[in-house]
Amino acid sequence: MKKQKFTLIELLVSIALLSIIMLMLLQVFNSLQSAWKIQYSKSKVFENSRIVFDVLEKDIQSIVTCNLVDREIGLRVGGDQTSQGDSTNKFIVCFVSSIDPDDSAVSRLCEISYRFTTDQTYDDRNLLQRQIVSQADATYWDFFTLPENWWNNDASSQPWETVAAGVDSFRIFLFDSTGTPIPSGDSIIQPVQAIVNVTLYDDSLMGMGTESRQNYSKRSFSKVFYLSHIQ
Repeated sequence: MKKQKFTLIELLVSIALLSIIMLMLLQVFNSLQSAWKIQYSKSKVFENSRIVFDVLEKDIQSIVTCNLVDREIGLRVGGDQTSQGDSTNKFIVCFVSSIDPDDSAVSRLCEISYRFTTDQTYDDRNLLQRQIVSQADATYWDFFTLPENWWNNDASSQPWETVAAGVDSFRIFLFDSTGTPIPSGDSIIQPVQAIVNVTLYDDSLMGMGTESRQNYSKRSFSKVFYLSHIQ
């Protein structure tokens, strides 16, 4: 029995159909990959927000102030706290908090500062950083009586640690017992409430520019902290 051979037209039609099927499968794969990337970016941004708020909660809820003469302990609120890609180190806030310094210090009182900066060596990613100065650093542990620039500590002595990367903006609002915002500058007013607003994006999307990464995964978060320990 003579075998039937495929004609050229049949082969072309088969190749065309196979190409269409492969193209459809490729589109499905790309859609699944994009959906996974979006979910991963969202989960990373939400995880970073949890880290930021966990660190802040421990620091803010342990803030210490004192208005006794010659023993004043205060805090320093920065002016413009919004980053918007500013490449300079932007001071946000500095306060004294009662925490475990994890070093040779005897006192639990530590100066804690937050700043905003841009890492120009790594695709200009925006960072929220935290600095702790304990009693072990006698040179910069100088908050009593609020001397001039007490909050401005040398990074070579106590390095800044990164709390989160991919930070588009960050604000802390501190309020006194009357609900009035504590103004920028030095103050010995004990805050009873803090509102933190932070906008984050996934900085790991290295195939995009900074603006595209922000628009792709940017999310804003807000949390209120009540300082119940001073009531």
